[in-house]
Amino acid sequence: MKRGMDPGISEKRSYLKQIQPSVTKYAEVIAGVLNVDVEIVDDNLEKIAGTGRFKDDINTFSKGLVYETVLREGRHRVIDFPRENEICRFCDSRGECIETMEIATPIMSDGEKIGVIGLVCTTEEQKGYISRSLDSHVDFLNQISDLIASKVQENRSFETNLASISMLRNILDNIENGVIVVDDGGSVAYINQKAMGKLGVEAEVKVLGKVFDARKGASGIGNADEYAIRIGGRSYKVMGNLLELAPIYRGYRKLFIFSTLREVRNSAYALTSETRLLPMENIIGESDVMKEIKETIAKVARTGSTVLIRGESGTGKELIARAIHAESDRRDQPFVGINCSAIPETLIESEFFGYAKGAFSGASPGGRIGKFELANKGVLFLDEIGDMPLYLQTKVLRVLQERSFSRVGSNETIDLDIRVVAATNRNLEEMIRTNQFRRDLFYRLNVIPIDVPPLRSRGDDLELLVETFLTKYNSLFGKDITGIDGEAMKALKKYKWPGNVRELENIIQYMVTMAGSTGMIMKDTLPEGILRGSKSGNHKISTSDTRTLREIEDEHIRNILELYGTTTEGKKKAAKVLGIGIATLYRKLGEIYQNDKNL
Repeated sequence: MKRGMDPGISEKRSYLKQIQPSVTKYAEVIAGVLNVDVEIVDDNLEKIAGTGRFKDDINTFSKGLVYETVLREGRHRVIDFPRENEICRFCDSRGECIETMEIATPIMSDGEKIGVIGLVCTTEEQKGYISRSLDSHVDFLNQISDLIASKVQENRSFETNLASISMLRNILDNIENGVIVVDDGGSVAYINQKAMGKLGVEAEVKVLGKVFDARKGASGIGNADEYAIRIGGRSYKVMGNLLELAPIYRGYRKLFIFSTLREVRNSAYALTSETRLLPMENIIGESDVMKEIKETIAKVARTGSTVLIRGESGTGKELIARAIHAESDRRDQPFVGINCSAIPETLIESEFFGYAKGAFSGASPGGRIGKFELANKGVLFLDEIGDMPLYLQTKVLRVLQERSFSRVGSNETIDLDIRVVAATNRNLEEMIRTNQFRRDLFYRLNVIPIDVPPLRSRGDDLELLVETFLTKYNSLFGKDITGIDGEAMKALKKYKWPGNVRELENIIQYMVTMAGSTGMIMKDTLPEGILRGSKSGNHKISTSDTRTLREIEDEHIRNILELYGTTTEGKKKAAKVLGIGIATLYRKLGEIYQNDKNL
């Protein structure tokens, strides 16, 4: 759907070009409200107005097959899969198209097609936002189209076009953003219903005519800047954009479009985090130790105390953290998880605390919200806390003590109300002894300790877990496997499960994949590594086994790699089973190689 100039198009009279400044402002209003690029062409396919990447193409001609089709048919078109849509098949620039979605709406005046409004998404995030309320956004474009048509018919100033002002107010009252229009004297001339709700204003009369003051802060997220606004003696902090209106809107000087800080955070959370609640019923196990853990969860969930979950990799520590969140009074607030071992050390601070606009070279120009801010009012899950760099431990401790922080590159303090749940598979006491972990941070985290047992210590839970995973992958793969052969089950019970529940689920997935569509899973379907492990499962540790903990770890890593292979995909699966990031696995493999070399 990419367009270029076509000097061969013969021009006829353009009604839109006669009111080009007005059309440009309408395009800017649409783009400001919906945060996507907008393009408006006339019936000659000349580009009359454009925002973002279309701004430099104004007054050139479009080869857009979509716009040509809309002008011919006189009805709107939604292109939700560019390059695959039938209209796009013959487009010369189909292979270079970067658009993810387009809505094109005709502009009609007295039954004549005089132009097209194009709403163009270039990211999946924009597409998702528009698609969620597609009918509302199509209706919004239709109403703007009517406004432009009305402007063409009357061709006079906004001040005298009372019908259009009324229509625009109706539109602005039905969008998600807050909108404030400021007059030449700097006072509020109009405020929509959403703005009144966001600011806690009960009646329009309480703000109309009041002096409006907006001061841009240093921070910003995406295309929105942080503003401190003041109306009639009351102050607010919001995220938005302040637009200067063109002279054609006599009496109206500025348009302020905004959302609350909470709404921006929630939007970022919805796009970047898993939002499903996972209550305690998702923890599978009826052994005494698992019943005790569930009782502990029920007791601590309703408190605000910090929890430290300890256990081997793959035992389900995150599931327990999510259950605490789901059973707590913060269940309707965010649950934000961060794996301390999976983020490069150079980026981990900005990942935790976010950064302001222009904080450092290579940073997103719009700034970024960090995990702590995303989790505000909710639960922050610090997974693999033992892998957190020592310098960052100091900052995290300070944040937990002071309940506030600042984004990287900003001096502005952000208040924090979160509950922290941490997890680790490492011996933190030993790390404290070797100065790898802060003692004071350990005490701050270890208020409520929960120790998760390895799978090999959970008795008959293994059979229950096997049944659960078998049902899951039967449904997922469309199979009807009735169970697992007795010999296969014996082998599973003898195996020591170094990767715990995570490894068991992966093995069941493998077995269901390799088995037929019906019947039982037999022993010969088990991976070779499981069969070897089950044969050696009864061997006891000899007093002559004097291997170091490091040597045992190295052997375990080798065994897991032997099971999953040394391909890139195999290493990713191995890292998942081991409960470490892929970067950590490569580092450990390098150390193993160096140790072997020195022998």
